[in-house]
Amino acid sequence: MATKFEAHYQSELAHLFLIADAFVLTEVSKNAGRMDMVVMTKKQNYILELKLDKTPQEALAQINEKDYATYWKNAELPVVKVGVNFSSELKNIESWMIE
Repeated sequence: MATKFEAHYQSELAHLFLIADAFVLTEVSKNAGRMDMVVMTKKQNYILELKLDKTPQEALAQINEKDYATYWKNAELPVVKVGVNFSSELKNIESWMIE
């Protein structure tokens, strides 16, 4: 049976980043909403918006519409925006886009 909850995929992805020695925050509150995931490495910060059975374009649009990147505007490292779509049928990442 396919998992129909975005939080399941969010948890799995966060664990992979943690294993890769990145610092991960999930459900980061901002006045315009919540960022699904922020991943911080020594070279860059990543804002990830996750969707289930939608499109990475919708995810990136949410990052831009809610201006999530300004949350890190004072950070010394560059911010990379990532839209990720998981497929409940494939039980995996179906597509992603980077901006």
